[in-house]
Amino acid sequence: GLAAPALAPGEYWYTRSIQDGTTGFSLYQRPALIQSRELVERWESSNGSGRERSAADGVPLFFGTRAERTLFTRRESSAPKRVPSDEAIPSSVGFRSSLGALTYAQVLALPTDPSAMLARIRSAAKHSQEELARSAPGSPMAQQSLTVFELETVAGALTNLPLTPGSRAAVYRAMAHISGVRYLASVRDPLGRTGAALASQGSIAGFI
Repeated sequence: GLAAPALAPGEYWYTRSIQDGTTGFSLYQRPALIQSRELVERWESSNGSGRERSAADGVPLFFGTRAERTLFTRRESSAPKRVPSDEAIPSSVGFRSSLGALTYAQVLALPTDPSAMLARIRSAAKHSQEELARSAPGSPMAQQSLTVFELETVAGALTNLPLTPGSRAAVYRAMAHISGVRYLASVRDPLGRTGAALASQGSIAGFI
């Protein structure tokens, strides 16, 4: 349902995502990694109001020896669990994303031309870069290349906005012109699905 039609009164844009969080620290006198997963569901109407539910998605994954994993699983079964949340999203100006806070009408009016979309992405990325440089001068994050901010803007637009099919296609086509991005005609993702992909080397928060 990513290429959603225009929302009518009483209709909602629904998204379901699984967010990974990996923590590294010392456990049992050795370095350890624990990966937790959170399931997030959102329903948003054309004015931005709606509902958000989140809950832990299964038992956290522990990376270590078999004996350590057994001990971790035993302790995890009796550890306090995060309480699922179910909260209303109040009516606001609309949809918040890396392209800014947009009304639904503004989302529908986003460019379908790749060049125009790239200009919009680049402008938002430069703004984010400048804001971070002002708020955290000298921070390594603020000194990252513009490409990093552009790709974060792309990720935010694709995941947080109910884009029209034309605007969603324009985001992907604009992304192909971002410095360092390569087009791969045939790849397999972690779930085993095959298809084409746009790829960039390096670690970029919130983006794969």
